[in-house]
Amino acid sequence: MLTDEQKFNFSDRSRDLIIKGFDVGIRAVLLQDSELMSRGIGRTKRLLVASPEYVAKKQTPRDLETWDWLHFSMRPEKVELISKKPETVTVACKSRIEVDSAYALHELAIRGLGLSPLPENLANRALEQGALVRVMPEWSSAPLEFHAVRPDRSRRESLSLIFVRFLASQSDRL
Repeated sequence: MLTDEQKFNFSDRSRDLIIKGFDVGIRAVLLQDSELMSRGIGRTKRLLVASPEYVAKKQTPRDLETWDWLHFSMRPEKVELISKKPETVTVACKSRIEVDSAYALHELAIRGLGLSPLPENLANRALEQGALVRVMPEWSSAPLEFHAVRPDRSRRESLSLIFVRFLASQSDRL
């Protein structure tokens, strides 16, 4: 049974940890300068995916700017793609739908509503089941880095700091 001191909050929405009284937050975004202490705890590839039906409707993935994109509201409306050569191309994404949840992006992509770069760990099951397919697999976007962030209430040993160290030690499992 959880007490008030053990509550968890799961949301992709950014929260002010200090004002809300959180001890630790896990963020999968580029961190801006802040009053928070931060430690990288892992990273995952992002895969450009869409439903097979959506890809079948398009003639060629060459001009991705004409495709309907599903936009994650906390990310830029551009995607930088990197080839194995390496060559970099920035694609302006024409967003059809904007959401603030990676799980919503995943579901909307499965339902054929557009194209989205999803974290690999989120996309893999749908890829294995054929509900999503990779689009331009020879190109990739920058990996998504995960960070544990916490208010710097003190630098002394605390349960929050111990928890963040544990998460960092498990980074190969993310």
